[in-house]
This record gives sequence, structure tokens and C-alpha cells, in this order.
Amino acid sequence: MRRIILPVLILLLSVFIVTTCSPINAQISPVYDHVIILAFDGWGASSFEAADMPFLKSKIPNSAWTLHKRSILPTSSACNWASMFKGAGPEAHGYIAWNTQSPAFDISYADSKGNFPSLFSIYRDQFPDREMGYMFQWEGMKYIFDMGDFSYDKTFPVSYAGSESMKEAAATYIKSKKPGLAFFVWDYPDAVGHSKGWYTDDYMKELAHIDAIIEFIYESCIEAGILENTLFVITSDHGGHEKTHGQPVMTDLETPFMLFGKGIKPGEIKDPLMQYDVASLLAEYLRIEQPLAWRGRIPNNVL
Repeated sequence: MRRIILPVLILLLSVFIVTTCSPINAQISPVYDHVIILAFDGWGASSFEAADMPFLKSKIPNSAWTLHKRSILPTSSACNWASMFKGAGPEAHGYIAWNTQSPAFDISYADSKGNFPSLFSIYRDQFPDREMGYMFQWEGMKYIFDMGDFSYDKTFPVSYAGSESMKEAAATYIKSKKPGLAFFVWDYPDAVGHSKGWYTDDYMKELAHIDAIIEFIYESCIEAGILENTLFVITSDHGGHEKTHGQPVMTDLETPFMLFGKGIKPGEIKDPLMQYDVASLLAEYLRIEQPLAWRGRIPNNVL
């Protein structure tokens, strides 16, 4: 009897180890077939209450949301976009300023391409055949991530007209390609903040423009027939004050963050949400394995 039981126990233990310790692989499907990230540079959370954003505000009852997602320091663009989607702070990935174009020092961990792993690079590794798009206005965005990971990318002028062109192009791309993951970054809120001032009448008008963009992209997902299986992510890198940002002040530090889509557990995210937590949270919805180099945590009661 012992001769029979021992091999059976060993076999069961082996199965347990393999099934519980094996990394997530490309055979595991994401929770959502499509994740659309709509990001707006320079959108401070303290503007939201007074903003004329009827479409986005109508989504709050069915969203997981917070107005207190906290940026890393300095509250500037490149270092915050890197932290948001590389799951760690500047001390790990090396992007330390608004216009960092390559790591300022040796990164704490390098993937097979020599880069600090991002949400996009891991998605590409685990789902090599899936469509992934990237559109942006600020030229500095092309230095933060490995452009070779994306199926499609395009840059647009930093202007109102450029924002509109990008909106149209993003909608066309969604309807034609139905991407598994798409990252669209509009820079114009930041441009208005620097030229006219944060929370001025001009800045608040731009937030109404943001709302129209979000609704337009949402409608494009309906037209593409993918709405039922799409997660929408609304986010920003930093806020601002007067005509600048980059300082350790609350108007610069706090940005809005929203998730909405079928099956999202609605409610305000009460736990702290740091910039680098975003990658970890989205990785769960995309069913991609997180590297140990990431430092993000997932707030309670969101998944």
C-alpha cells in the first residue's frame, strides 16, 4: 500500500506546485478583451468639481474612481508617465525629470531588451499577436517606452487642432483595429495651463473639451461593437498651479483616476493610490504577470 500511496502523493504535490507557481502565460485571457487608456497631461484633480464634464460625471456611479491619485516627485511629465506604467519610482526606472529621454543612471532591473519593464512591454511579451496602439502629442512621450512594442503609433501637434485630429484618428483606429490595449495621451490641458494658467477660464474650457473627447472615443467603441468587453481608464500625470507645475504642492500632486466598463465594481477608491499603482492594477485586468521590479499595490475593494 505504501508503494502505491507515495507515488500518488508525489504526483499530486507536483501538480499543485506547477499549477500554483507557474507564471501567467499567453493562454490566459484578460478580464477585458479591450483596454482603452485615455490620458490627459496636466489635468489636476482640484478642477474636477467645478468642471463642465457632464459625460464623465455621468459615469461616476458605475466607476471605480478617485480624485486623489498621487503623483511622484517631481510633479512633471516624463518621470510620472514612466512611473505610472513602469510600476515603480524614478529611483528604479531612471526617469527623473519632465523631459528625461533615457534613464539617468543604471536601472534596478532590465528585461531581455535592456529596458525597465513596462505594462506595454510585458503585454507584448505575453500576447505577441495582439493589437496595441499608442498616440500622443508631446514629443517626449516617444522616449519613455519602447516604441517597438506597439503595433501602431502616431504623433500629433500640440494644439487644439492637433487634439481634434488625434481624437478622430483614435476613433478610426479603434473601429478598424479593435485593439487589445490602446494608450492615447492628449497634451493640450498642460499646454493651456502653461500659456493661460491652471484653473483659469481657458483651462476649464479645455476640460469641457476633454469631456467631449472621452465621449467621442466611447461612442467609437459602440460603433466598433466592442463596448461590452472594454475597460476605459481615465488618468493624468500631474496637476499644476499658476502657469507651472513640478512642485510638492497638492494642486500639482493630485490627479483624477477612473475605471469604467461592464463588471467594474463602482465606488470611490478610498485606499491610497500612488502613480506606480496604476500599472499593477491594470495588469490584473489584463492578466499579465507583474515583475518583481514593480512596486505598485492594488487598492482594496477595486477588483
